[in-house]
Amino acid sequence: PQPRPMSVSTVLLGTFTGGPGGGMDEEGPPSESEGLYTVQFDSASGEFVPGSLSLRAEVATSPSWVRWHPTLPVLYTNNESFEGDFGSVTAYGVGAGCLLSLRNRMSSEGTSPCFIGLHPEGTHLAVANYSVEPGSVAVFALDEEGSLAARTDWVQHQTATEPEIMAAR
Repeated sequence: PQPRPMSVSTVLLGTFTGGPGGGMDEEGPPSESEGLYTVQFDSASGEFVPGSLSLRAEVATSPSWVRWHPTLPVLYTNNESFEGDFGSVTAYGVGAGCLLSLRNRMSSEGTSPCFIGLHPEGTHLAVANYSVEPGSVAVFALDEEGSLAARTDWVQHQTATEPEIMAAR
């Protein structure tokens, strides 16, 4: 049999930066991660090839969720906040070699944004915020170049009490 050709893809890995327990809680050792990392993945061997730091924590605080635009060379990350401040969502242009350039950043309208979803046609972005009870979801329009435009919707979840949760089962 002939050897399979090596297929290498660039992968961007989001991480938690700083704070006790990686910034997620008050327990555990502080995170040593510095931000968003670029690594290579060899699908033939199933191995990651060590890469480099793409964005330091000063630029992208705890970019734990990473999402590609469906048709444009644009990457979106969340930026979590752990001290009661609102988090944010950031749009980056992606150049050759996965070089990232900041397009813009907007408040996620809640703390600890933990998920980013994109409309299949790349027209809107939704971000879920979970740390403040109750959590919330904000929706942003995206312009024709994939940058964040105006916030178009915001919904705050209603928190159910323990008896209400048990009664619903």
